[in-house]
Amino acid sequence: MEKRKLISLWAVLLGYLVQTAVSCIVAAVLWFLLFFFVHRQRMASSGQPGSAGLERGRTEHPAVPDGENI
Repeated sequence: MEKRKLISLWAVLLGYLVQTAVSCIVAAVLWFLLFFFVHRQRMASSGQPGSAGLERGRTEHPAVPDGENI
């Protein structure tokens, strides 16, 4: 019977560390690309650069609610 060479714990942990780092980098790149393409689609569909589909001069939340001075 042949003896198998044992793999050290350090080598196993280092392998998992490298695999996790590469996976995180790939996930971050995919997340960035998804955000970038969704943002480009919104900009293209709005018709005006920088508006992101909002009408000009319209605000969702007034600066002074109900006319009260704060």
